[in-house]
Amino acid sequence: MRNRFLTFSTLALGGVLISTGVSTEVADTGYEGPVKKAVVLSDVFLIDRFYRSMEGPLQTQKVKLDDKSNALLWVKRITAEVVDRENKVLSHQDFFCHFNIDHVIASRTNFLPTATIGSHRLATMSQGQMAIFFPPNTGIPIHSQEDLVFYFQVLNRQHPGTFYVRHRITIEYIEDAALKMPLLPLFAHAGMVIKSVDPKVRAWNEWPQEKICGSCCPLSVGDRFPTGMGYIRDSFGHNFASHWKVEPGHSECATPLHSFMPLPYTTTLLAMSAHVHPYAQWLKLVDTRTKQDVFVAKVKTEKDAPILEEIDFLTYPLGSNVVLEAAPVYEMAVAYDNPTAQDQDAMAMAVFYMHDRRLRGAHVMDNVLLELHRKQPSSDIGGCALIPAFTTNRAAVLTLPTMK
Repeated sequence: MRNRFLTFSTLALGGVLISTGVSTEVADTGYEGPVKKAVVLSDVFLIDRFYRSMEGPLQTQKVKLDDKSNALLWVKRITAEVVDRENKVLSHQDFFCHFNIDHVIASRTNFLPTATIGSHRLATMSQGQMAIFFPPNTGIPIHSQEDLVFYFQVLNRQHPGTFYVRHRITIEYIEDAALKMPLLPLFAHAGMVIKSVDPKVRAWNEWPQEKICGSCCPLSVGDRFPTGMGYIRDSFGHNFASHWKVEPGHSECATPLHSFMPLPYTTTLLAMSAHVHPYAQWLKLVDTRTKQDVFVAKVKTEKDAPILEEIDFLTYPLGSNVVLEAAPVYEMAVAYDNPTAQDQDAMAMAVFYMHDRRLRGAHVMDNVLLELHRKQPSSDIGGCALIPAFTTNRAAVLTLPTMK
């Protein structure tokens, strides 16, 4: 099976080719409220050669989920598909490199002043993980007029010829006014694994004698893959590789979580998505105090081709209460197993979806109801880029701006 979350149905679109932009329709009525779908299509990509990961043609679009309304929307699921020019889903996902959604920080702060903004990255999806969704009674709050930036990129590792494809993105959400019960708000926060280029520098933004996480491993030493992303540089001017080369055989490396993802406060983890390249084995989060894994997302590459077959997408129900502390005590680690005789390209990042404890609103689940969920887990309790950029307005109650 190529991907357990890949959606092949085209019934919701009626077989009609939708031009680039947002098309909205009612999908179904669930116990949380009526679910709507916003469908976004990229422009057509021309693929006429081989491209490795991060090398293929790319596009960006600025998107509003519903610019005709002035409403808070609760995102429940995001699905990516690769379609042809007739809007039919391909039989494989081999041309899918990745799809990212970024916040526009100024826009989000304007429309949702009490929302926690951990980083610019709202979502990342790569080959092998083409759907993300959130546990019952949770969702990501997005304003209908808030600016979002969509990034589409294709690749081609093994298909000779000429192809024309598009990305089709479906975002399922519930309007706040239509909710039948309060939801727990989530915020997204992104972290990544890097390698040090200089053997003498084994930490990001830290001198060795001033190491913040005393129990974290030093950064591994390596170099970027020649045709991949460029170097990234910390405030001391040291270079690091976020897209590195993996020699034949097995390798592992880790990065302190606080290097790119300092948590704004102690909170709970509800979901996690991973973005890796072929031949990755797993991506995990480790509590360095106990050396215990907080989670492990496993990865499967096809046996005979550098194609990602499956990446675990992890979710946690409200009752699981997976706590992540604000203290710098975690590290992200990734393992690659390169079975070829050549160096391969590699990267590892993750987007965490955590309880936004600062958002205010009429349908935001309060702590009393949250504790009921944890004591009696149920879905129907009655009544119910990567640089940190935290908002500063914490006390205001959510009010929606007047449309201009």
